[in-house]
Amino acid sequence: MIVVDLARMAKRGLGAFRATAPMAAPEFDDVKGWMQTVRDEGVCAIPGFYDPATCEYLRQEILDVAERFPAAVHNRSNGADRRVFGIEQVAEGIRAFADEPRLLNAARTVLGEDAANAFTLAGVISYTEGNLGSGEGWHRDSFFNQFKAIIYLTDVTEQSGPFEYITRSHLLQQKFADHKRFGIPLDTVRIEDAAAQRLIAAQPERHRVMTATMGTVVLADTTGIHRGMPLLGGERFALTNYYFPRKAFNAKLFDHFSPVLGRHVPISAG
Repeated sequence: MIVVDLARMAKRGLGAFRATAPMAAPEFDDVKGWMQTVRDEGVCAIPGFYDPATCEYLRQEILDVAERFPAAVHNRSNGADRRVFGIEQVAEGIRAFADEPRLLNAARTVLGEDAANAFTLAGVISYTEGNLGSGEGWHRDSFFNQFKAIIYLTDVTEQSGPFEYITRSHLLQQKFADHKRFGIPLDTVRIEDAAAQRLIAAQPERHRVMTATMGTVVLADTTGIHRGMPLLGGERFALTNYYFPRKAFNAKLFDHFSPVLGRHVPISAG
């Protein structure tokens, strides 16, 4: 089985390599420090990126867009998780986050100098009984070439669905080690909760629960294992920039996230 998994990962890795331009150098002192942490651990928190007033303004933009473009709203996790992809197309404040130069530079240090933000996701997740949390359980976004910048627009406690991450799970050698010891799959991006809990019980120091105040940015190599913790109460507002190598931009990518504002839902509809 491991031979088959190796062959599959080699094929994925070759495709990712072909899609990646030369890596960019950090252009800002902050980015250098952030990305050293991401390279080592897979995740990094940046407190105070936006102030509370800006977060309040962006929350209102999300609510306004969801009302104007109901056809663009995804409903997930038993209706608890409401999402709008491509919201930066119609919200000026969110567009500034989508285009934030330090975050783009951070992405380009790991995805290549031509990487770009394909779209920004606005997510509002609220407590409902039986909710699965943002992302609906433990998963990787892919095995190669994935990077996100997430900003919390509300204070996030363990009650309100913080981002969780298994550190070092983005590293190739660690992927094989976790497969061998804990049964973390190599042939699918979805991970059963029992397997993730085995890992956490044995190596609790690798389990990061990213509680933080509003305005905190979380940078994550999402080839690593992560999820949004199921909510126990309250709600969480967040924005997420989805960065990819430019060569990955095609109809298949956008259709995977359909509906995306400006592609599957006309902006004129609002």
